[in-house]
Amino acid sequence: MRKQLLTVFALFLAAMSVWAQGSPWRYNRYNGFKAHKITDKTIVFFGNSITNMHEWWEAFNNPNIVNRGVNGAETPIMLEHFESILVGQPAKIFLMMGTNDLGTSGMNTPAHVAKSVRTALMRCQKESPNTKVYVQSILPCTGNNIKDTKNVPITNDSLKNICNEFANATYIDLYPLLPGIPTHQYSADGTHLTMAGYRIWCNEIAKYVGSDCVYPADATDNWGGLSGIAGMRNTYFAALPVKADDIIMLGDDNNDWHELLHANNVKQRGGAWGYPSNDLGTMTSMLNNIFKGRSDNKEPKMVCIMQGYKEMQDATDVATVAANYKTFVEKVRSYCPNAVIKLFAVIPSPTQAKNAGRSDAFNAEIEKIAASMDNVDYVPGSYTSLLKDGVLNANYNMNGRLNARGYAKLSQVVAEAIGAENGVTATTDAEVEELIAKIDARSKLVSALQTAGSLSIGNGVGQYTAANAASVLNGIDEGYALLANPATTNEQLTAKSTAYASLVTSVLPKINMPLASNDTEEHWYQLYTPNRGSLYNTSQGAEKDLIGGQNTKLKNTMWKFVQRDDKSFDIVNRADQTYVSPDAEYDTMIKTTATRPNKGWTLSYANVSGVFIISSGNVQLNQTANKNKNNGVCNWSNKNTLGQDRNDTGCQFAIVDAPAPEDINIEDIDPTCIKDYEISLQTGSFVSPTTGKNNGFPEGYVLAKLWESNEANPKIKVTTGANNMMPSEVYKGDYLMWHPVGGNCDYTVSVEGVGPNGQKCIITGYTFTYSSATEGQTITVAGKTFTAKAAEQQAEVTDLCETSTVFKAGGTSVLGKSVILKDFIVKVFVPGSAGDVTAIGNATAPAISAPVYYYDLQGRRVLNPAKGLYITNTGRKVVK
Repeated sequence: MRKQLLTVFALFLAAMSVWAQGSPWRYNRYNGFKAHKITDKTIVFFGNSITNMHEWWEAFNNPNIVNRGVNGAETPIMLEHFESILVGQPAKIFLMMGTNDLGTSGMNTPAHVAKSVRTALMRCQKESPNTKVYVQSILPCTGNNIKDTKNVPITNDSLKNICNEFANATYIDLYPLLPGIPTHQYSADGTHLTMAGYRIWCNEIAKYVGSDCVYPADATDNWGGLSGIAGMRNTYFAALPVKADDIIMLGDDNNDWHELLHANNVKQRGGAWGYPSNDLGTMTSMLNNIFKGRSDNKEPKMVCIMQGYKEMQDATDVATVAANYKTFVEKVRSYCPNAVIKLFAVIPSPTQAKNAGRSDAFNAEIEKIAASMDNVDYVPGSYTSLLKDGVLNANYNMNGRLNARGYAKLSQVVAEAIGAENGVTATTDAEVEELIAKIDARSKLVSALQTAGSLSIGNGVGQYTAANAASVLNGIDEGYALLANPATTNEQLTAKSTAYASLVTSVLPKINMPLASNDTEEHWYQLYTPNRGSLYNTSQGAEKDLIGGQNTKLKNTMWKFVQRDDKSFDIVNRADQTYVSPDAEYDTMIKTTATRPNKGWTLSYANVSGVFIISSGNVQLNQTANKNKNNGVCNWSNKNTLGQDRNDTGCQFAIVDAPAPEDINIEDIDPTCIKDYEISLQTGSFVSPTTGKNNGFPEGYVLAKLWESNEANPKIKVTTGANNMMPSEVYKGDYLMWHPVGGNCDYTVSVEGVGPNGQKCIITGYTFTYSSATEGQTITVAGKTFTAKAAEQQAEVTDLCETSTVFKAGGTSVLGKSVILKDFIVKVFVPGSAGDVTAIGNATAPAISAPVYYYDLQGRRVLNPAKGLYITNTGRKVVK
């Protein structure tokens, strides 16, 4: 069988477009970067929320420093927007990448982070060769059921080694300096930092930045009575200086005002980071730290207040908001008796009703407040200049907030209100349009170059022959040379990217297809979505949903393509000989069927290299990321795509040669090697449980989505999609409750481990006693649903041969009083071990058994056995 040689780089680049999915405000932040010019003197801090929430230029008193952090950003979306930095070929870039990757399913591996950082360094080297790049280690942090903190030092070791490959890269190891983050010495949440933590960080990198940290060495974290993110931000404000010629910006902080206004005396004091902004009450609590946090602070020359947008989006009556706003302004005045105060009208909403019903009235109240106070001015332009036809001007609107153009327009209003005599200069419309055009032109060329460079050359499935790919591989260096040359025009960039895009379009259809199987030769493959969580197409048996599962060597993850007379393919499963059925409506699950469908599937190229789209007429496979649907594969083809969606990452499937299967047939299991493992709080524990007092639960309640055994081999786990597991109803028992929120909840029992001979462990069955004091609660096992009662009943599932199995708890949750499971025993086959089969419990209800499976003498699953001798999971059986 031909060896599959899909390159890691090809699949990684394909993932860039996928993982750029995120909260809308994240795109606002990235788009806002297009309003800021980068030069060869700029020092860029590029990262996620840990970078975003700090005031770097003030901490180093260096206005050449700019903050390009975006909270929640994973490395693919960071790379997608990297061009807004490289466009100006900055002097230095301080990278921090990977924290969010390790906490995101589908990319939570050191290898994924390493690939991203390698790509970033490669692009810096090619596009901005004079830029010095400093790769900062991932910091210590707390983990969860996705993020394994053991991966942090492993990832950091990879980053250190990668930096050795690039002459312009330096690795900075911050990890051993900040052990106090996960212990909450320098953090409220075990991930983000207080001033004391950032001071350690800043002092370590000062020699690379070229500036000293301004935080006093003897300052302690002053939270100002706040907690969480706002409290951590407040600790910085307490240690940052305020000078007599400063202009303090209070409120909206999703952009960087010292850059927008080209002024070194404009200082941002927004209490949040990203969206939403802090409310008036929180901001009022911050004022003491902002103005009096340091004993050497001076009264600033001016205070600009942009506050109230958050309140305009909720239902609090305008009169109450206005009263709170007035209290806030009066508090500012008490700290700054001589400063000019500018009250900016709240920016318009994209919803006309909110503007007419709330914002207009609130702005009128702000105007009245300004008129009632000395040395206080009302600035209506922050509303009127952004408004068109009663809503936020579409030219300035992105996801309901301001884009780069909108921030430029707002800066013009702010600059005029502050006055050029105070050292501010607005960002003009022309400047923004020039930057947007430049960044967009460069980004298109980078995309074309990376797609060209990602082509995997060879004869394997998903690869391209050298002859077919030659046209796009030639000239890649020429394209990067254009990007590295500051004199390159937008027209040159566009012409080059257009040429590459055309070449790529012509080459992508030439992707190498998998081999077809026939009666004499079989070729088995695995199909997975590298850009949608790397989930593998997995059969659950006939007439069941096709799902995306984990990468295993089980036969139910293996498929062959059998060509039909019309040149389409049947896709057939190795374990049960079921077919992938194209009979599905839009947005419904694809199923496998025991009978051959009346039409086949077509494999075609996607818009990125190395992956396929799979369709049958107007039906197209799409891997969902919906855990509530068991990560099912659905038909995502509609009247607009007609089975030809090459862009959706859930539709992009990699096809790789299947490994030798490791399935264990149930008849091969030695009953003396089956061991009983109990699921309880005595034999295991919850991972990252939620505790506290909420929703009527008693103080100290526990909710969790993952239980795992204390024993490591085999490791037994129970997982569910939300925090739907808890201890017993008195919260002190050694048994568990199953808490279905909003209907049925799936609970997956899985085993990981190997026996003494190296073979993997298998679940062969499970049993538990169930009951409920709440009416309407149900348990579903082995496809059968039973009503839980106050009296205890027993359920038993036998004849399994799986590494994981699913049961359901259903009904309406009432303050956590749901289904209680006791004596929960999982039977695990541990190959090569010796043990006894133990009888469990005293059943008060009939056992629930799994169906009998039939296999022919070649070991293939038979769904409709004809006459003859078969092997079953209960022994040998003759069908007459």
